[in-house]
Amino acid sequence: MENKNKLVFIGILCVALLSCHDPKRDFFLGMNSSVKDVPIHPGFYFIKSFELSSQTTVINGNNYWALKNSPDSYFELCGYLRNYHNAIYAIPLLYNNDAPKEYKLFDFNAKQNASWKAVYRQEKNKQYGDSVVLSHVRINKRSDTVYTFRLHRFFISNNKKGYLYNDPVFDLDVSKKNGIISITKLNSMLSDFDYKLVIFPTQSFINKKKILDL
Repeated sequence: MENKNKLVFIGILCVALLSCHDPKRDFFLGMNSSVKDVPIHPGFYFIKSFELSSQTTVINGNNYWALKNSPDSYFELCGYLRNYHNAIYAIPLLYNNDAPKEYKLFDFNAKQNASWKAVYRQEKNKQYGDSVVLSHVRINKRSDTVYTFRLHRFFISNNKKGYLYNDPVFDLDVSKKNGIISITKLNSMLSDFDYKLVIFPTQSFINKKKILDL
């Protein structure tokens, strides 16, 4: 009887340990390294610090991974991410009872040129977010499918009708396996780019505005 009780105790302990173990991330498996200190000019950073966590955070019973981004970065994107039905959903990093609910960030099932609104912050009289468009899908040289999502910043004011759009506009190349592989800030005419950061497979940064100023 004593041995039987020991086996039962060991079984319960194993189940408890397994339930406490962080589940493996089921998306962006190649996006593990952080990106730090990419300056546009001294003291002004395209990205100051950008990384996807390896540990989960449980919110409303779901497992999320934190995408962290320094507030000193010109490119703004952060939040708690999860994969659901082949799309990436997010909750604002500084979430609370008044924060927007989970929003769709990337949708790999969407048709080309499909669009949706991602609202990530709300105040008493305003809501802030990005208009997201799946603008292009291609197969790269590594036989990886790359989805280009265009993010255009907007806000909604209760005193005015419609969406009010602001610069900047970013194109994000995203792979389901390798995560965000490049970030491009488009110029005001959307005909060329000002800055382009390639994250994967090797990091490089092009400051086209600086080149044009030379």
